[in-house]
Amino acid sequence: MKIKMLVGANGSANPEGSISMSYKKDEIYDMSADWQQKIANVFISSDLAMEVKVEEVKEEKEEKEEKKEKKTKKKSKSSIL
Repeated sequence: MKIKMLVGANGSANPEGSISMSYKKDEIYDMSADWQQKIANVFISSDLAMEVKVEEVKEEKEEKEEKKEKKTKKKSKSSIL
């Protein structure tokens, strides 16, 4: 789960809770471990953060670039003839 902090807050930085960190406003954090998900749920229920869905657009960009390259190659071949 990924969360975006709505306000800055302090929280645990490791599973034991022996290290703390400042979770900064407008930053997105990947909270994938069980202990991180517990913290994320507390932040969300306290209106300190919201869950975000992030989609990977990198693959789509690569596909579009490949299509552009193919089109430019076709154009260049026809201009040679």
